Amino acid sequence: MQWWYEGVAAVYEWLFASSPMIRQPSPQKSDGKLPVFVFPSSLNFYSDDQSSHKQVLTLYNPYEFPLKFKGM
Repeated sequence: MQWWYEGVAAVYEWLFASSPMIRQPSPQKSDGKLPVFVFPSSLNFYSDDQSSHKQVLTLYNPYEFPLKFKGM
């Protein structure tokens, strides 16, 4: 997974360095909502298959400060 994280970090740094319209959000100025990387992009639950009720959802924080989240 280290190679994947390094690739994501490189793309993230390039995106913010190369685009004058995109700025890295500040935790002080945030409205409480920040984009993060989520894998997988969708989860499927089937009522007749209880093994589908337990799935792993991974959140990647691309920022240099910790984020808090809550499940809904």
